[in-house]
Amino acid sequence: MKKFNLIILGMLLITMAGGIYLVGKVADTRKGAAYAGVSVGFIPNTKTLSVGETLTATMIINSNQEKLSGVDINIRYDKSKLRVLSSRIVTTQTPGIGENNALFINESDVLTLTKNESENSGYINLAGISMEEDVTKMASGVVQLLKIDLEAIAAGEAHLGLWQQDSNTIVGHNVNGNDKGLSITDYSEGIYLINEPIVPTLTPTPTAGTGSGPRLRFRLTFSGVEPNAECVTNWPLSVIVLGNGKTAVYNVIAQKMTEVTDRAVFLADLRPEGFETAGTVALFIKGPKHIQMKYGKDGQNSPYGMAGGQILLTDEDKTYDFSNYPLLAGDVTGPGGGRDGLINVLDFSLVKTKAGTHQTVAETDYLLEDLDGNCQLAPQDVEVLKQSLSGKQDELY
Repeated sequence: MKKFNLIILGMLLITMAGGIYLVGKVADTRKGAAYAGVSVGFIPNTKTLSVGETLTATMIINSNQEKLSGVDINIRYDKSKLRVLSSRIVTTQTPGIGENNALFINESDVLTLTKNESENSGYINLAGISMEEDVTKMASGVVQLLKIDLEAIAAGEAHLGLWQQDSNTIVGHNVNGNDKGLSITDYSEGIYLINEPIVPTLTPTPTAGTGSGPRLRFRLTFSGVEPNAECVTNWPLSVIVLGNGKTAVYNVIAQKMTEVTDRAVFLADLRPEGFETAGTVALFIKGPKHIQMKYGKDGQNSPYGMAGGQILLTDEDKTYDFSNYPLLAGDVTGPGGGRDGLINVLDFSLVKTKAGTHQTVAETDYLLEDLDGNCQLAPQDVEVLKQSLSGKQDELY
C-alpha cells in the first residue's frame, strides 16, 4: 500500500509542475487550483554574525490546520557570503520533533535533496512526500522541513530564501475535493548581516587581579543559579574587552560571593593587559554553558543596544554590577556536537533527555547540562533553559 501511495503522490508532484504556486509577484493563472494557503519561512529570520561563524537555518511551513502530503521546494542562497556545510532532513524521528511537526517520517520519504550553484547563487532542491497514512498523525501547524548548516564567508547582507523565478509546489491532504495544491500566501526569507571577523589583537589569560593592565572587577549572575547551589565552583568566563580600536579575549574564574544571601552572585577580577590608556569599553561575557552577553554600563538590567560601551578602566576601586542581567544558560550543544552560540531545539532536546536521568554528582564534579548548579540533572534544568529562550543567541555587537 505504501509503495502504491509513493507512486501516486510522486506523480501528483510531477503533474502539478504546470500549475505551480509562485512566491512574490508571479501570478497563479489556475483559478481555484489551490484549496488553501500556507506560510513559508526560515528560522532564524534575522541574525548578525561575523565571518567564520556558523548558523543553522531551519525551513518551516505553517500550514495552519491543513494536513501536508508533499513538497517540491527550491531554495536560493547568496553563495558569495554563505557556504552550505550540510543539509539535514527533519523527520518525526528527529529529537524534539513531534509526529505532527515534521512532514517526513524518515529520510527515505525524500525523493530529491540536491545542491547546485550558478555564478552568483547557490540552490537547494527538496522534493519529498509523506508516507503517513493515519490522518491524525499527518503534519500540520508549524512543520519543520530542512535544517541548513551555513558558514559566513564574507561581510555584507546575505539572503536565504525561495527561488522566486522557479516554481514551489506544496501538496495537501484535501478530503473535500480533487485540488491538492496549497498556495504560498505569506513568505519571509532569512536575512543575515555578516560583519568582518573579530581578530583579537591580544590573547592573554591573566590570573584574576594580576598583570600590568588596569583593574577590572564586576559582579554577575548565572540564570537559574540559587544561593545554595553547590556545583558552581570554578565556572570559567570568557571575557572579550572591546574599545579604543582594540579587541582582546581574557579567561577568568568567577568566584562566588558568600555575603549575598538572596541570590548567587559571582565576582570576576582581572587586569586586561593592553588597555592601560583605553577610554570607554564594552564587555562580551560567555559562561561555560551560557550564550554570550554584552555589558556596556554599570547596573545594567536589560540588553545594551548601543554601539561600544560606557565602562571605564581607570578606577582601581570600582566594581561594576551586572548581577541584574544574568548570563542566560542553555547553550550545551550544536549541529556538530559542540556549543554553537544558540539556544534552540537541539539544546532543549539534550537537556530534557539528561534531566530524565536524575544523575547526581559531588560538589567538586561538573555536569554540562546541570544549568542550575545543584549537582543534579532534573526537570528544573529544563525550566532554566525555557527561561533563556527569550535571548536564544549570542550578543555579538
